[in-house]
Amino acid sequence: MTRKATGAAVAVLAAATTLMTAGCGAHADGSRVSAQSVAAASKPKPKPRCIAGTWQLTKTAGRVKGPDSLVTFAGGQGTRLHVSKGVSTYDFRRSGRMTENGKKGKAQFGMWLKYDKTLRLKSGYSGNAKGTLGLQTKTASGTATVNGRIVRPAPFPLKKQALAPLIKKGKTDQALLPLAVSYTCTPKALHLHQAKKAKGGYTTVADWWFKRVGR
Repeated sequence: MTRKATGAAVAVLAAATTLMTAGCGAHADGSRVSAQSVAAASKPKPKPRCIAGTWQLTKTAGRVKGPDSLVTFAGGQGTRLHVSKGVSTYDFRRSGRMTENGKKGKAQFGMWLKYDKTLRLKSGYSGNAKGTLGLQTKTASGTATVNGRIVRPAPFPLKKQALAPLIKKGKTDQALLPLAVSYTCTPKALHLHQAKKAKGGYTTVADWWFKRVGR
């Protein structure tokens, strides 16, 4: 091979090497791909926490006990709760009535409440299979409403009201909604639990059971 031919072969080899390098390090649009970006793309995305997703309420059982009173509550099946790290949403459009029954001294009473539409609150959670969930009442917003009726001792209708302002001001019985709770979670089921004490000797113990209906 002549010196001229050898020089040409070297030039072709150099050009081919350049093209191969460019092909391995760039997209079709000419943008570069670094080794770090390739490694990052190959890393699997972290799995979402167990509690994240959409859940449908299947059962509620709760009680509020005071020095001379006891109130139990249940119901609300069909309510959906979508939990995320930043904002969580209650969807009451499929929910049934919540019922309350109780006594104070010798007097007994009963009532029902019906929530409708949607309620949004800023939220945060910790843990995975077990942990805590907190929804910030001061951030409540949305179109949700609540109405109801006292059925005992004397029937009396309760006016329909916007739910978010009531939640913000603490003027609704928040025990009917899980807002600050501990939880246990499996891929298909979620159990929320609340136990708290309040001034005046009142204690609340409540449980909500959900099934997963989406991510």
